[in-house]
Amino acid sequence: MFENFERRNEDFYQAVEKFQRKGCPGRRRLSTGCAVRRAIHSQAPSFYLTREHAWKQLLERRHRRIPPHEKPHRSAMWAELEAALQRRLKQAQGEEPWVALDHVLANYRPSRFFISEDYALKLVGHIERHRRKHTTTQNSQNTGHL
Repeated sequence: MFENFERRNEDFYQAVEKFQRKGCPGRRRLSTGCAVRRAIHSQAPSFYLTREHAWKQLLERRHRRIPPHEKPHRSAMWAELEAALQRRLKQAQGEEPWVALDHVLANYRPSRFFISEDYALKLVGHIERHRRKHTTTQNSQNTGHL
């Protein structure tokens, strides 16, 4: 489904860190929740999808076969991808749709990260716990304690 799940997670976490460092007027650092909300709605580097999965899902949607309980952020992602593909097909007339989809997936920057706030908060918590554990283990090894 996702071309690089880990890359998406790392890119998202870096966006959260950027917003935390940037802070806001009158505060040194944003709360994790506020930074997560801002990061979700910031421009993502890519869709993180394989061409095959994207193609299959777009075809399903064109035939009105949409999962019954699809989450709104997921629907928004597919709608944005479809719109970007249609723009590309108009710009590069004669280009095969499959090739146009490759171009969109490689070059188009989506308007946001298409993940829910709940998932994003869990993801950030997981990454932070993992990094703290890794840092603590490294520090213990460097000082000869474990």
